[in-house]
Amino acid sequence: MKRIGNIFQDMIAVETLRRFHVEAKKAKGKKRLRSMLDFEADLENNLAALHESLLNGTWRMHPLKRMYRREGHKLRMIDYAIWWPDIIVQRAIGRTLGVKLNQSLVNETYAGIPGRGIHNALRRLRRRLAEIPPDVPIYCYKLDIRKFYYSIPHDRLKLALTRKVKDRRALDLLFGIIDSAPEGVGLPIGTFVSPILSNFYLSPIDHYVKSQGFLYCRYCDDIVIVGTDKNRLRDLKAELHRRFADLGLTVKPNEQIFPISRFGIDIGGFVVRRNTAIVRRGIERNFRKNARRFKRRPTLHGLRSLASQWGWFKPTMTGARLWKKTLNVSHIKELNEQYKELNNGSNH
Repeated sequence: MKRIGNIFQDMIAVETLRRFHVEAKKAKGKKRLRSMLDFEADLENNLAALHESLLNGTWRMHPLKRMYRREGHKLRMIDYAIWWPDIIVQRAIGRTLGVKLNQSLVNETYAGIPGRGIHNALRRLRRRLAEIPPDVPIYCYKLDIRKFYYSIPHDRLKLALTRKVKDRRALDLLFGIIDSAPEGVGLPIGTFVSPILSNFYLSPIDHYVKSQGFLYCRYCDDIVIVGTDKNRLRDLKAELHRRFADLGLTVKPNEQIFPISRFGIDIGGFVVRRNTAIVRRGIERNFRKNARRFKRRPTLHGLRSLASQWGWFKPTMTGARLWKKTLNVSHIKELNEQYKELNNGSNH
């Protein structure tokens, strides 16, 4: 395994920090944090001071801010940085060391990696399923991990990083971010480096399953393994339980092995079968509800919601049908015109 070295100086260079200050500011859109405005008020001196603190090892992460977000029936706890220098440092690490860590991942890992995403996972999964002869039964082993982000042990993650990264100062900087997690356990949902570290931590599982010849797809901790031999999938299930235990992780009890002709593969909000892919019913109902609300009272918030939802599920068979059936032609034209005006207004 090739180890990563001599990256610390590139990571903390003033030009690197300036570039990721601009990138972070653009990512925030119209939001303006007080700490960002204060940092920009004396940008050059603040960048130099941040570089100096990183160089001499005195930089420390500030406490994260916690918020709760309801996603369907789930209440997610999200911790994120609000101190602007911390945001810049996380982006600098993610765009330098994180890029090199991502190079060790298999192609079947999709969440949190630039240029991939759920649509790429959907296309690859459908293409591989289509290659299996129609008379061959297809089985799916679907599982996810209990409280994945919050259950990653710091000591085992640091050990895995030490085996991959040989630049000691880069490791110390990364360890400082890991140790800033509230309650001192797991990785906080909401920080820039957490998806990178979580993908890296699960990469041994990815490589093992792929080496066994199964059709594999992982989106964060949502794992789908497809094969034509149910007994082999059962043997794999037992082996993965052992490997997850070695990582300090626990598989949720709702895991199952089933024929995809009966249930389909549910991943990322889509249900995939041998020749079709549709949007999950709950998401379709939610879109219809938002569309009815938009018809009664068109608003920019409703417009953004509809446009983002449709852009997400339009590659499926459900997309075009649902769009035309829910919104009539006049509303589609109105939506397009308002969306263009909105984008023009955002650019000025």
